[in-house]
Amino acid sequence: MKSMSNLAKLGRQEAENARLMHASVYARARGIVPASEKALESELRERCKALGWMCIKLTSQYQRGLPDRLILMPGGRVCFAEIKTTGKKPTALQRVTHERLRELGYRVEVVDTTDSLDNLIVDLLYEVQGA
Repeated sequence: MKSMSNLAKLGRQEAENARLMHASVYARARGIVPASEKALESELRERCKALGWMCIKLTSQYQRGLPDRLILMPGGRVCFAEIKTTGKKPTALQRVTHERLRELGYRVEVVDTTDSLDNLIVDLLYEVQGA
């Protein structure tokens, strides 16, 4: 027999799956192809590499809420990228960290679709070329 905590956890997981499924159906109806965090992060990394930029995976045991990737471009340009599965949003801690980075003058972008990834790359290209 499953414990109460496992049943409660299963209920939360089912609710999250239903929310993501709804977001996915809604996204498809708007012409947005859902993408996984892993696929988007891989695509971002490959595009940055092709452009000669660095796309560093950020991990820290001391600072929680950091964006997933640090993009370093010519001319000292820097952008933080938070990668999310289509339909998911940054956590409260991530939003606070993003805002703090913006207050310090850094660009922070959330990528959750292939379109938002395309837009980020184009914007960064214009920024680098306009420097």
